[in-house]
Amino acid sequence: MDSFGEKKLRIGICWRSSVHNRARDYQYLEPDEISQCFGPGFLVVNLQYDHTREETDLLGEASRERGYQLVTPPDIDLRNDLDDLTALCAECDIVVTPLISTAFMAGAVGTPTWVFRSSDSGLIWQQLGAPFVPWFPSMRMFFRFPTDPWLLTIEKMRQALDEVAHVDQACFRTIEQVNIPDSSHQNRYPEPKGLALPTEGIGSTD
Repeated sequence: MDSFGEKKLRIGICWRSSVHNRARDYQYLEPDEISQCFGPGFLVVNLQYDHTREETDLLGEASRERGYQLVTPPDIDLRNDLDDLTALCAECDIVVTPLISTAFMAGAVGTPTWVFRSSDSGLIWQQLGAPFVPWFPSMRMFFRFPTDPWLLTIEKMRQALDEVAHVDQACFRTIEQVNIPDSSHQNRYPEPKGLALPTEGIGSTD
């Protein structure tokens, strides 16, 4: 990572899985969408395990327009070299991704992992009824309504990244607690300010 140049905030990115169906595709972004999250001062590290040349070309063009540095780690098979991929996640300051396998690798090594998710009401089992994944305290969810474009969520992600771009890393690795709302407000979760852990047990999804 040091060979990529001067010290910048290192953001690992993925934008989709290789597994596609209607439900999964709601969770994924296009390269030109995720590129809008970053600006000058960022080192964006491509962790997408099955990226295409067309996708990296789009990201490269966006990086030149927006002023951030984009790198794809050389000589690493991002699909099969899982030790190396996990080590890359550990060396990133933040990983920005949908909730795919790379997100869980990053969460497992404690890297702040900022996850794009469609709908706070479409809870997956890993969330255990909460607006976060309880056993990955470094994971933060950025929700959208499934039929809405990613635009507003991307703007929230961009603002959050801008806030931490020039601060000590410890400031955004700090876990902040949030209360879980009751089931009557399950679609009105407060926007967490940082990384979240439950304080009152796991809420109902009934």
